[in-house]
Amino acid sequence: MRTSAIVLAAGFALLAGGCGARGATPAAKDGALGAPEAPDAARVATPPPTRLPLDAYDLSAAEQFTLDSARVRLEQACLSDFGLGWTVASLVPGEQSERAFSFLDAVTAARQGYHRPVPPIAMPRFRKVPERTTTTAFNVLYGKVRSHDGKAVPAGGCERRARLRLQAGGPRLAVPEAAEFAFEAMRSTAADPGVSAAIGRWKGCMEGKGRHYAAPDEAADDPRWAPTGPAGRSGVPLTRQEIDVASDDVRCREATGLQRLWLAVESDHQKRLIDANLRHLESNKRAYAVMLANARRG
Repeated sequence: MRTSAIVLAAGFALLAGGCGARGATPAAKDGALGAPEAPDAARVATPPPTRLPLDAYDLSAAEQFTLDSARVRLEQACLSDFGLGWTVASLVPGEQSERAFSFLDAVTAARQGYHRPVPPIAMPRFRKVPERTTTTAFNVLYGKVRSHDGKAVPAGGCERRARLRLQAGGPRLAVPEAAEFAFEAMRSTAADPGVSAAIGRWKGCMEGKGRHYAAPDEAADDPRWAPTGPAGRSGVPLTRQEIDVASDDVRCREATGLQRLWLAVESDHQKRLIDANLRHLESNKRAYAVMLANARRG
């Protein structure tokens, strides 16, 4: 779920240097798109998927929220047994597909540029208490000490206890998980010659519009609207300039077939990984189901 969200952006980043080295296609050297070479028709004949194959073996944003909430409750209950506690940042469910951050459409670009609503990350933070107490709570949470005030700390701490309770009754969650397979598929997609060529065409198209970026992630992460990280995460106000660049980006993705090709190629790579690791992925899928059932029971 969450890792597939950044697959395209990360893949573009891997390719950005290579595109610059290869240079624009002959038709794009003078700034005009010209007639781009056709993408592999067999790979892009059908509409791109709204979900990638490995999504079926990962948690949705809502499911991740359910697990995170249950884990936090269990950890807090365990810490309270030791007279300790902490607060956590707000837990807010994300969108079903964070991939929208990179897979851009004309309507979204015209309305909000590269900005996307990004839910706050549920990072634990201690109450404002003396450093010694904060360190003690941390040590109990992660099992860095064997006891606290004469009471035995569970092996692995409150974090491990919470995790084991969520996994109780199901198969052990094994690594790699679907997210790691998705990253592997992204790397394979980034190395695909057809995708690399399409990014080169996209670059030429954007240059023809006066936009100078090596790859789409550079446009999305332009410091004018993303000075502190990926677009949409910085709180920078939306500007007309950002909307115009995002809209040109979409036009060039469509003109070159880049987005459609990327999705098709990545989907192919993910299907091969699923076929080669089906038993592993199915076991983890059952583990997720048990964890969710335990979480919902409270």
